[in-house]
Amino acid sequence: MRIWILSLILLIAVLVEATFTTIPLVFLILINLLVIERKSWVFSAAFFSGLALDILSIRFLGSSSLYFVTLLFIINLYERRFEANNAYFVFLASFLGSFFYMIVFSERMVLQQSVLSAFIGSFIFYAIYFFRFRKKNLNYVDKTEQKK
Repeated sequence: MRIWILSLILLIAVLVEATFTTIPLVFLILINLLVIERKSWVFSAAFFSGLALDILSIRFLGSSSLYFVTLLFIINLYERRFEANNAYFVFLASFLGSFFYMIVFSERMVLQQSVLSAFIGSFIFYAIYFFRFRKKNLNYVDKTEQKK
């Protein structure tokens, strides 16, 4: 059920990025999913969302998919060397990934949009982290209160 909800969120991000904004929202969500979930299905989600984004944005088919999968693979490699499950890593990965994404796909105001993307990526990280671990923290508090 959770994968269907995440897929729906990713589909909405593809539609918003293809129609309204030049900020790589799909890439930001994929980074956060990779860092928090640490599952291999994120790579296939990156591939298919990149294909959908290319179709809707009228680009070369597979260019976004190739970029997403390659950068997620690099992030996955560095995730094992650094403490990646924090907002600083997500901020840096979002900034660098968005910066090079916008250079490759020839967007304007690259630096400003990359900084904004890094802040949006950190916000998405905090939102996912809050909603995912809220129940665990409440259960821990309930258990400690029951012991008193």
